[in-house]
Amino acid sequence: MPAVTTAEVPTSCPAPEVGGRPRGRLLRGRGAPLPAPGICVLHAHWGDGSVMSADDGQVTVLFDTAGYRTLSIDAVPRNGLLTVG
Repeated sequence: MPAVTTAEVPTSCPAPEVGGRPRGRLLRGRGAPLPAPGICVLHAHWGDGSVMSADDGQVTVLFDTAGYRTLSIDAVPRNGLLTVG
């Protein structure tokens, strides 16, 4: 997948909760969809972020407070690391 530029990153992701319920869908388990560049995600410790690239077995996310983090594509669904917003 192609990477996105910082100009294409959303300026803010949706609020973590909508109507008292967590937003989005947890990427967990076999067959979970992989995060695509440009989408908003939520990590339990690093908060909101935007997927910058997903290739070569890794996904790179720019988190609002934690900066760039690179995660193993295999570890994301196996450990339920990200929620898609």
